[in-house]
Amino acid sequence: GIVEAADLIVINKADGDLLLPAKRAQGEYRNGLHYITKQHAWWSPDVLTCSALRKESIDAVWDRCNKFWELGNGNGAIEKIRGTQRAEWMWKKAESDINMMMRQRPDIEKLADEYKVLLGRGEHSPRWAAEKLVRAFL
Repeated sequence: GIVEAADLIVINKADGDLLLPAKRAQGEYRNGLHYITKQHAWWSPDVLTCSALRKESIDAVWDRCNKFWELGNGNGAIEKIRGTQRAEWMWKKAESDINMMMRQRPDIEKLADEYKVLLGRGEHSPRWAAEKLVRAFL
């Protein structure tokens, strides 16, 4: 889930009637973080509250963000994370481009329409249809 990937959780609207629910949620998230494996040996995720409306605790949020950035840049972790992300984005872009190229070919679209009928009847598996489409495309 998203919480497992979070380096910082910020609960906004911690003001007025929502202050107590925000503080309660902060405590619950903090307790939950104890059960999640840390993403970075050099960083412990935290949960902060703020009120953008009243401009309260925004500086604390930015201080924590800057601390993460300082530590991560200082030990090279941010660049390593960015490198991994760039490689993932490369593959996502390649997959998206190939998908678009396949869909632009009338012969592939015709096969796909035929396979959809067979899949709908349960006559073949999605894996079978995908492999056939890719072979036809290549």
